[in-house]
Amino acid sequence: MIKLFIITTMIFVSFLPVYATDFRPFNPIPSPNAKLPSGAMTVAKPMPVDVREVEKAVEKIMGSWNTPDMDNKLAGEFYNKDRLMDTVATGVPKDAKLRLLSVQGVQTLNQHIRKNDSGESLLVSMVSAIARTQVEYNDPTRGFQRLEGMNEYILKVTSELEVEAK
Repeated sequence: MIKLFIITTMIFVSFLPVYATDFRPFNPIPSPNAKLPSGAMTVAKPMPVDVREVEKAVEKIMGSWNTPDMDNKLAGEFYNKDRLMDTVATGVPKDAKLRLLSVQGVQTLNQHIRKNDSGESLLVSMVSAIARTQVEYNDPTRGFQRLEGMNEYILKVTSELEVEAK
């Protein structure tokens, strides 16, 4: 009787669903290229970048969006720069404007010091800015359209390094 009970229990248990778990892999978080140019030194303690300066830079990018001048605002190492310019030129309505609603999060990702051609020290900062934007355009069938979105911009901010007199 006990053997029959054990066999019945084993058969019943074998039909129950089995839930397996596993560990998620650790994937590195992508970040801007942290490779330093030759002759540059890393900054031990990052200095804050002026938020107004970052807002002005983002505003310049917004003002040049959907124009040929946007090509000059993007860095030479901007990933797929030509593809972006082609997509904007062919897939975006000609009267579309990108308006900056707000800049919310400004964070310094990395900084280094390098010399310019005249030997002066420059502070080069890679900065992440979260911007709330709105695309505005006139659609022939639906009228005036507004499309809001949140975007992250990675900016390279270069400023003269002020040397303290001792």
